[in-house]
Amino acid sequence: MAGAGGIGDFSARYTFTDPQGMELGAIKRRGWRSIWRARYDIFDGDAVIFTIQEENPWGMN
Repeated sequence: MAGAGGIGDFSARYTFTDPQGMELGAIKRRGWRSIWRARYDIFDGDAVIFTIQEENPWGMN
């Protein structure tokens, strides 16, 4: 997995590759909007194919 950005970069995109270096996909956290509630976009190339979102950021039901 290769990443971009550093500490405090809330919109860094991380690419997943196989052992030969071929890109399998990527994940990116949605910037400042997701600071209180985690939300991630899963990419196939440049297309978002799936989104993961935390239901309750405080852990209460």
